[in-house]
Amino acid sequence: MRRDASANAIVAGARRADATTAMLLARSGQKGAHMRTALFTLAIAAGLLALPGRVNAQAQELPCVGYATFEKSGAFTQLIGLALGDVPAGAKVTMNCSGNGCPFSTHTFNMKNDVKTLALTDMFNDPNLKPGMVLELRVTKPGWIGKVFQYEIRAVGDPKVTMECVSEDGSKTMVCLKGSGKSQR
Repeated sequence: MRRDASANAIVAGARRADATTAMLLARSGQKGAHMRTALFTLAIAAGLLALPGRVNAQAQELPCVGYATFEKSGAFTQLIGLALGDVPAGAKVTMNCSGNGCPFSTHTFNMKNDVKTLALTDMFNDPNLKPGMVLELRVTKPGWIGKVFQYEIRAVGDPKVTMECVSEDGSKTMVCLKGSGKSQR
């Protein structure tokens, strides 16, 4: 029987969890999408995969990307550039800043049109960011899986960069399916 690569990976993981069930599925003659559905169901039941709560199966991940460029300057980290790319019309962008030295706590932008590049560097009068500051860019749109880009400024080394997705209702963060966050030093 011929299976695609994703089915093989699930079968291999399921075999570790429950060898008998995996073999029965593999030999049952199910092919293509039916085989994958059965294998994903098995993997979820075996605890190999977890699905986030209240996420619409039809929802798509927002295509936006985060861009940040920093430069270390003594005890400070200097913000060279901060932007979001490919923000769709109807999206809401929330920029949060927490920690010592933040020039604002929250700014919100409602996008009326598609925006190729949303430059956010000018939101900071002083480009020197202090250790402990956390910048968060949250992009949401009804009916879509949103994205959160977080930049934690550290005393030593580069800022810690995190990208996660957020459920449609904004209640849960989860791992994104597409790796589309960009950051530079």
